[in-house]
This record gives sequence, C-alpha cells and structure tokens, in this order.
Amino acid sequence: MVVFSFFIITGLLLASLKVARSIGGGGASMAIGWASRGFGAGVGAISGGIAGGTRWIGRQVAENEKVSKLAERSGFVGGGARAIKGVAGAASKSNLDVRAAKIPLTKTTLAGATAGFLSTQSGANVNFGQAKTKAELDKEKRERSEADRAKDNKKILEEGVQPDLTDAQKASMPLPQRQAYEKKQEEQRVALTQVFNKISTNEVVNMSSKDLAKNAAFIAPRQLEAIDKSDKFIEQDKDKIKTAHFAPVKASIDALHEDVKLVADTDPNKRVAKIAEFRANGRDYEKEIIDHKQRIRGLAEQQINLIDPETYNTNATDPVAKAKAQVFVDTMAQPQFKKLSESDRLTASQKNALKTARVEPIKSALDKNLPSSDPNNPFAFTANPKYNPTGAQERVRRIGPKDMAGLDVEILTHPNMLDIYTPKLLQNLGKQEDLVDETAAKIKQAIISEAARRPDGDSLKKTAQWLESADGRTAFLT
Repeated sequence: MVVFSFFIITGLLLASLKVARSIGGGGASMAIGWASRGFGAGVGAISGGIAGGTRWIGRQVAENEKVSKLAERSGFVGGGARAIKGVAGAASKSNLDVRAAKIPLTKTTLAGATAGFLSTQSGANVNFGQAKTKAELDKEKRERSEADRAKDNKKILEEGVQPDLTDAQKASMPLPQRQAYEKKQEEQRVALTQVFNKISTNEVVNMSSKDLAKNAAFIAPRQLEAIDKSDKFIEQDKDKIKTAHFAPVKASIDALHEDVKLVADTDPNKRVAKIAEFRANGRDYEKEIIDHKQRIRGLAEQQINLIDPETYNTNATDPVAKAKAQVFVDTMAQPQFKKLSESDRLTASQKNALKTARVEPIKSALDKNLPSSDPNNPFAFTANPKYNPTGAQERVRRIGPKDMAGLDVEILTHPNMLDIYTPKLLQNLGKQEDLVDETAAKIKQAIISEAARRPDGDSLKKTAQWLESADGRTAFLT
C-alpha cells in the first residue's frame, strides 16, 4: 500500500510539472518550485508524515489563477490541473498521512482514486471537477480569445503611429536608427490596418472619439460612414474624425498642386532640382507623385461622399484653393467622378460646376496659344505634354465614352483630338444617348477629312476606313 501511495503522489506531481510548464514565465518557476517541494513532502509522508508547510503550498496552488484556467481544459493538461487543484484544496485543510490511507480503487481515473484517498484522510468533499462539454469549452475559448483580442487592440490603438520624421531629422539620424524608426512605423501602420479590418462597424462606433480621431487614417470606408450616421457622436467629433481621416488625402492634393506648378513653370530646371533634392534624401519624387495620385483614385464611394465639399469646390474665391480643387477633380478616376456628380449631397449648381471643371482643362490644353499669367493655374499651356494636346487627349480617354458624349462639339472635332478615335471607342461612343446625330456626323466628317491628309498606314486613316465600312455605319452613324 505504501508503494502504491508513492506512485499516486509521483503521478500527480509529474502532472503538476507538465501543467506548470504550460503556465510559462515566472508562474512556471513558482509552480515547479511548489511541485518540487510537494514531491519532497510526499516522500516524507510515505516515510514519516508531511511537513507543516503542506497547507501553505495547498493554498498557493489552489488559488493560482493560471492553474484554474488550465483546469477548464480537456485532455491530459486539464485533467492534471483539476487533480492538482483538488489535491491542493484538500491539502490546505488538513495534514495527509499516506501510510494510513484506505484508497478506494475503482474503475475511475487516477484523479478519482486520489479524490477518494483524500476524502478518507481529511473528511473533505474533494471533487476534481467534471470535464466540460466541447461546446462549453469552445465558448469559453472564444470568450478568452475575444478578451485577449480586445486587450491587444486597445494597446495598438493607444500606441498609434510614431510621427513622420522631417527631412532634417532623417539627415541627422544614423542610417540604422532611421531604418529602425521607419520599420517600427510600418509595423504600427500594418497593425492598425489589421485592427480596423477585423473589427465590426458596431465595435468602431462604440470606440471613443479620441481613439478614432487619433487613428482615423486607418478607419475603413464603411466604418467612417457608420460613424457619420451614428447618433453616439456629436457633429463636432464627427468633423474631427473625418478631418483626421482625410488628412493624408489633403497632403496628397497639396503635393500634386506643387508638382503642377513645377510642371507649368517656364523653367523646367525647377522640377529637375526638386527631383534631385528628393533623391539626396533617399526619396523617389516621381514615385511619390504616382502614390499621391493613387491615394486619391483609391478613395471609395463612401469616402468621396463624406469628404469636405471644399476639396472639389472649383468655384472657390481663393485662387490656391480653387487650383487645388481643380487638381482633385482632374485626378479622380472616372467612376469616382460619376458617383460624385450624381450624389444627392450636391446641388444642381455644384454638379454643373463639377462637370465644367472636369472638361475645362481639355479646352485649355487644346489651344496651343493659350498661355496663362496665373502661377496657380494648373492647366496653363506649356511645352510639357501633360498640358498640351497630348495631355488633353489623355484626359478625354480617362473620362470615358458616357461623359465624352456630353463634351462640346468643338472639343470632339478639334484636329488635335482626332487621334484618340479608334473603331472600339467610336463604337462605344455611338451607344451613348447624349451623343446626338449632328455631333456624330461632325466627328465622322472631321476624321475622314483629316485622314485624307495623312500618309498610308496612319492609324487615323484606318479609323476613317472603318467608319465608311458597313460595320462602321451600323455601329457609329447610320
């Protein structure tokens, strides 16, 4: 019987070591220490009784939070933890003498045998607990996971993103330090993006306005829309959140406006100098300009509807604000422009102003003899192709057949515009209700007349031949 008691205690204490190691960190060291001392006490009990510290050890183990959590699990670790918890609870109430034990062996597990043994010694009702159902365990696991996730999210939101370094700060930093700083920034951005991608709109709406404003740039479009519709925030807080959310867009508009002025400047060396300045600071100016454009073209419909109307107010009295609005309107992708121009948030006059702003650069760029003395005019003609007929052609291609059909006939038939026409474009253009037969006839005549002056093999000559074919007459103008 003594030998069997020894095996029981040995088995339980080995289980305690495994559970202790599952606890991890400082808790593991403490628990393993308890287990080691407990093992010594067990051996002592077999040879002559447990020392007076048994009750203290029992209390420490029985009340340990991590042991309690592990006891809720299924499998070996859960069973072992429940066994330890039961042993510790009984040990905290009485001294154990395994030599006098009357162990009621049954067909139960080791935990059941030990429970009976402890009951005979202490009179305590020792119950190591029944294993919970899989559904109960899964539910508790989800709850713990959600609690842990909420805790992690709170930490990420409170940390936010380190402020961007100025060029002067970057220049004064050793390269490894600067790279480490920028790497940390990127990690913070990724973490915040993941937080807002995973949480629901309800969770976002229940966040504090302070946390939302601090991390507004990472709020998803659908979440921003929910915030704007929610009655949990006052209008002032909503405006702060939206202002912070669109701050990167405003920064991109500012950068593009500055680039427009450099391009339109009569001295091309100014832009060359700017590119060199960026390169000296480890930056790629041309790539950043592309990124700024992509940021605007990447705005979702909800964002376009919620952005400050002054962003696209091309009737602004301030010339700089007007020029920046023109940059925004010109940079927008066609689907964005279409949604905005049809939005119920705009008045009829605002919609007309928006459409005028969209086509005005084309009119200006088509006329080579239209210089501008206004340095803020982003579409003054220069030798740069962006603001000459080649640039105008690109804008017409970008706005698409539907809006193209509504352009002035002078633009659609301008000699510098004819090269954009292909059979495919004309076929799509011919499907638009806004294209009246008179305008279509003038486009056809302008193409045929200009093609007659072009050499064989010219692309416009091929377009003219298609227009005069049976397919062309059917698809574009009967």
